[in-house]
Amino acid sequence: MTTDTDTSPFAALRARFPGIAQRAHLDVASRSLIPASSLEIAQAHLQERVNGVIDKDRYFGLVETVRQSFARLVNADPIEIAMTKNVSEGLNIVAASIDWRPGDEVILCSDIEHPNNLYTWRNQERLGVVVRDLPSPDGLFPLEAVLERLGEGSRVRVVTVSATSFKPACTWWWMRRRRPASRTWMSRPWGSTRWRPARRRDCVRCTAWGCCMCAAPLPNR
Repeated sequence: MTTDTDTSPFAALRARFPGIAQRAHLDVASRSLIPASSLEIAQAHLQERVNGVIDKDRYFGLVETVRQSFARLVNADPIEIAMTKNVSEGLNIVAASIDWRPGDEVILCSDIEHPNNLYTWRNQERLGVVVRDLPSPDGLFPLEAVLERLGEGSRVRVVTVSATSFKPACTWWWMRRRRPASRTWMSRPWGSTRWRPARRRDCVRCTAWGCCMCAAPLPNR
């Protein structure tokens, strides 16, 4: 909680977002608030266009600066950060980049998913991909059931789950921990204080990190 006289770094950060001055904004999965500086930067860019000023090198440099900054924020490598116009485009890029083979599997849970995280993978069935739609008896992502399907001989290529569920009041948090020679994904259901290791060390990658949804392709066996 902040006050009018709060001088903490958090208060300074909040001050950049006028949209939360009088109310709490919770719809971060759909239309997130943007800082006031975004308007100033957009106006400056449009003025450059009006004046016929185009500096592609600077534009691309800004993109890479943002990519590196966001990578540091989520403890990732810049090469792992992809910028897309929305989550749907990001999911389709992931799906189209996989060299599918008949019998390969995708695991998802439609009970808590946004439709766009279903259509993308259902569309791969035309290539012989098998979509495993696991139930969610407790309203959460069925992590244990997924882990059981990732044993030796598994044909699972993708496990896809939203960071923010389409189901109201249900959020699934993902955290990546880095160790000297490995990467471990940790997960925690909303409201729980326990982090669970997602196992499959060194093989989970996310090319859409930072979006509402996260598709994690698994390596070929």
